[in-house]
Amino acid sequence: MLSVVNPQTNSLFFVYDNTQSVYGQAHRRKSNWSWAKLGIDVVGRAQIFDLNYRNSPEILELAWKFIQPALEQAGMKFDRKENSPSIDKIIEPKKQLSRSSGIVPALVQIDRAAIPVEIAKQVNMALESYPKSSIGILTHPAHESTKALKLAISEELYQLGILHHAPTKSQERLGNVVDRPFVIVDSWNALKGLEFDAVILAGVDLVVEQSDDRDFAEKAGLYTAMTRAKDHLVMLYESKTSIVEQIEVALNAPNQLLSEN
Repeated sequence: MLSVVNPQTNSLFFVYDNTQSVYGQAHRRKSNWSWAKLGIDVVGRAQIFDLNYRNSPEILELAWKFIQPALEQAGMKFDRKENSPSIDKIIEPKKQLSRSSGIVPALVQIDRAAIPVEIAKQVNMALESYPKSSIGILTHPAHESTKALKLAISEELYQLGILHHAPTKSQERLGNVVDRPFVIVDSWNALKGLEFDAVILAGVDLVVEQSDDRDFAEKAGLYTAMTRAKDHLVMLYESKTSIVEQIEVALNAPNQLLSEN
């Protein structure tokens, strides 16, 4: 970075999102770094943005309450903007009350064999009510059952005449996810950075707690999946695992996040 500095101005402009460290490898989650330690003398004005525009307050509250214990266990520091946190800390998001959908995220137990049929029915009803919707049907990225589940969901959507995209490999993924309506069946790792009016998580019980760094990666992946939803979030599971219990706790816990003034 020092090599690109214009010697006449001796200035750089940075835009930095430390929340992205949630999605990366373990070395990206280390705290206690600073620009000074990198040999960069940062002076001048700084602005911290903490207002979440993507998610409804209901979805944002759930996602934050779910991931917060994992952040603490991984030693990742976070703080509110009002406390003038150091740059190595994740900024606690602030919810936008005007974005409220009035719909609490749903956690639904269902027989795994019935998941594809139920998802197709729900998608069909959603499109009948809101024909221009974008709907993401997200699956675990690595579980051995994922491929068969995606194919079964795609087949049920096809039987109902619902146009959708269900890539089986990276080369098949579309670059255009802007047109509406848009329905996609894919893993939540493949859909980082995207957003949908509604998201259905097919099998949150497939996320399994681990005894090593993979534990945080699993939970961060589920956090990522939750935050792809703008207004509606449905989470399906068959077995009540420890992860499902953590989601239940987060759903029933008191609200924690501040809102815009």
